[in-house]
Amino acid sequence: GGLTVGRWGLWVLTLLLTGLGFAGFGALVGAAARETRTALLATLMIALPLLFVGFLPDGGVAEALTAVVPFAPATDAYQTLLVEPSVPASLAVDLGHSVLLGATLAIAAGLVLRRRDPGS
Repeated sequence: GGLTVGRWGLWVLTLLLTGLGFAGFGALVGAAARETRTALLATLMIALPLLFVGFLPDGGVAEALTAVVPFAPATDAYQTLLVEPSVPASLAVDLGHSVLLGATLAIAAGLVLRRRDPGS
């Protein structure tokens, strides 16, 4: 089949909203680490195995794990934009899931920072 690529506005919106999910993930890892080098190494050590979990069939541990990290909703949103001839409601669900994960992870990062800094 052909690819549907004429939705440039939706592509920009999808990139921004899925980016929020990844930003929350990075903020949480950065808040948990005390130094920049440690945060970078921890992010790679966490993110690379999670990418490979996405290749496992649905069900069990893989499905539960991908529900709490922003990789799965972002992948689903991009696949929807590339393959579906019309824009289904599942795109809004995937984008909302990504934003919700980003907000939850950012709040968790704030709590980690507040707990680590006794002056707040």
